[in-house]
Amino acid sequence: MENNLKVFRAKRNLSGNDVAKILGITAQSYYNLEKGSTDVKVKHIRMIAKEYGLSLEEVAETFNI
Repeated sequence: MENNLKVFRAKRNLSGNDVAKILGITAQSYYNLEKGSTDVKVKHIRMIAKEYGLSLEEVAETFNI
């Protein structure tokens, strides 16, 4: 199931490449997170929460954790 990362990213007017750089991963890896085709790492959950101004719980729900 696709998660809400794309929506969060769009609201901040960021490209997937922008967020990938922030997370220290490739753009393809980030897009795989958006599609839900790869598991997210705990360190990335924290970084995503900070970048999008979300709580850790909101990000965890996005990944169905």
